[in-house]
Amino acid sequence: GQINGHINEQNANFGNQYSVGKLGWCAFDYSSCHANATTVEVAPSANDPAGRSRSSPYLSPHGVANIFRIPKLAGYFFQSQRNPATCGYMVFIANDWTSSSPTTVTVFSNCPAVELFLNGVSQGIKTGTVGPNLPHPVYQWTCTYAAGTLRAVGYAGTSGGTALATHQVTTPGAPTAIVLTPDTNVLNDGGDMTRIVVSLVDASGRAIRSRADSITMSATGAGDFIGEARSALEGGQFAFYVKTRDGVVGTINCQASVISGSVTPGTATITVTGVGVKDMPSPERAFSTNFQKPMRAKVWGNRFTVPAGSTISVYDLAGKLLYRQAWLQEKTVDLGKSMGASNAVYIVEINNVKTVNGR
Repeated sequence: GQINGHINEQNANFGNQYSVGKLGWCAFDYSSCHANATTVEVAPSANDPAGRSRSSPYLSPHGVANIFRIPKLAGYFFQSQRNPATCGYMVFIANDWTSSSPTTVTVFSNCPAVELFLNGVSQGIKTGTVGPNLPHPVYQWTCTYAAGTLRAVGYAGTSGGTALATHQVTTPGAPTAIVLTPDTNVLNDGGDMTRIVVSLVDASGRAIRSRADSITMSATGAGDFIGEARSALEGGQFAFYVKTRDGVVGTINCQASVISGSVTPGTATITVTGVGVKDMPSPERAFSTNFQKPMRAKVWGNRFTVPAGSTISVYDLAGKLLYRQAWLQEKTVDLGKSMGASNAVYIVEINNVKTVNGR
């Protein structure tokens, strides 16, 4: 239903000569307390003058990716409308191919022609027909369900030839394990963060999108767990985050388990490395006479007030010296004016003037 809504709206937009574009609402699912977030109508009252209940918790499901930025099927529809000359060719089967899946198989692609195979048997080469006004109309086949593999191959034309892009989905088996996939396995200390995607998979490692099992999640070690300690899979997946601490290095050990059933728990290890500085806030007066010198800090911004009798040295996160100056009086350093530096995270070092100048 969500896929068809986006196809129909964008097709109508591209067919309207007076339209300069149409924005799909919205990119990501989100928590909402808006009055329209619930259909529970109540009579207007002093406490609820709009006449609509706001007491129910609500997660807006309108995104083409969920609240954890995991793409839904509709997200790949928008990817398929990109120009292949600048973004490359793609093909995507919007079907999980289970016994409860639609037998109308929808395929998104920006290839001129696509061939669909079911268990190795061609279902025909087609050009896109659904949404004829779209830059790249959508492909559809009607297939009789048989467990196995759907494979889509994009070509330059209906005569076939060299594959421009391929994608396949295989009917998943019974769930056997939880897999944790961090966006990165290495973090810096001092507030660095990453997402860990939780997926329920079968024995071949295929994600099982039809599941909503209850799970527990946690993280221990050199970082803090950010997320729900207990929740339920959404489309067979979920996610949480971890955040590092100031000056704490080592490893963060992540875990996730299905609450009931014989499914192997998932684990992941993230290494936390030190950058030798203390994480600091961003106010302009992050440095003052209250700080002992010498000192180093990670600071967000491009303006720093330096105490009297100090030398300021500014480095990027790779350790490259960007700026150094000594001041006998308190001085506000504006890197935006002096060197065109934008607001960013810098390593700022404060020393006594005599220490740096050798006096």
